[in-house]
Amino acid sequence: MTFRQCLVQSVVVLAALTISGASQAESGSWPSRPIRVVVPIGAGSAIDIIPRAILDEVSKQVGQPIVIENRPGAGTIVGTVAVSKASPDGYTLLSTSGALTIAEVTAENPQFQTTRDFVGIGTYGTMANVLVIAPSKGIRSVKELVDKGKAAPGLLNYGTAGVGTPSFFNAVRFLSSAGIQAQPVPFKGATEAVTEVMTGRIDFYFMPLLPALSLIKDGKLLPLAVSGSRRSALLPDVPTTVEAGYPGSSYNFWIGMVAPSKTDKSIVDRMHGEIERAVAKPELAAKLKGFGLDIETMAPAQFDQMLKAEVETNAHLLSAAGPGLKK
Repeated sequence: MTFRQCLVQSVVVLAALTISGASQAESGSWPSRPIRVVVPIGAGSAIDIIPRAILDEVSKQVGQPIVIENRPGAGTIVGTVAVSKASPDGYTLLSTSGALTIAEVTAENPQFQTTRDFVGIGTYGTMANVLVIAPSKGIRSVKELVDKGKAAPGLLNYGTAGVGTPSFFNAVRFLSSAGIQAQPVPFKGATEAVTEVMTGRIDFYFMPLLPALSLIKDGKLLPLAVSGSRRSALLPDVPTTVEAGYPGSSYNFWIGMVAPSKTDKSIVDRMHGEIERAVAKPELAAKLKGFGLDIETMAPAQFDQMLKAEVETNAHLLSAAGPGLKK
């Protein structure tokens, strides 16, 4: 090898080492500036309030501002797609929910693929839905509801906040396990759906636990079961749908954080650790439990596996629910 060739090779190696070192320095010093976290729905719901409480604590821990940006639209797709196209530098992240794996299979053109475009940072925890009916229906258990459905196939109906929402998938999973049919009645939002349930015009509804509590306490709704894999501390006497006798009916609606794919693993692991550290603090943990969150900080690798499995399960459920249900 000539002197000139050796010199060129040395320069190439030095340049590669410099780039590698800069990359490691960048990820090692993360975060060195404010972090933007996109929430793909409007402000005010649990999916917005919970990450705000957690990330306020994380911001103090890492010594950098964390700016929450609500980007609603198209059933969470607008904000989700924006983050999928962001630089994988750890400064634009997505705080999302089970709606992520739902939107991919229900939208005609979602413009993203969960497992291709994102890497999991971790979950904050899960929130149960509660199966509610009007007390005037005279039904006092899940079995009585199922018996009614079997006695009159297809005559039961259930409220949803729209095809492809968690309430819809929760009901589809339950109906599949129970072996009964019921007609979905979509509404523009949860408020309209629950109003129709209280009047008795809608037979049942899987609604978020937190807004249901006051209506249950006032006797306007009767809870038959919760959808999670374990009972809720906020309704300790109400069984899960599995405990009620319907295996495979549980639906754990998670809330958590993902990053654009190719985000450095050191950044992913650091953010996951900061979230774990934050939610372990007693004051914040008590606040989150008051919001109805069952804290569970699933690790990145496990979260990635869950996301993959959930997309496949949701696609199967949508197919089983019938044609023409895509948005």
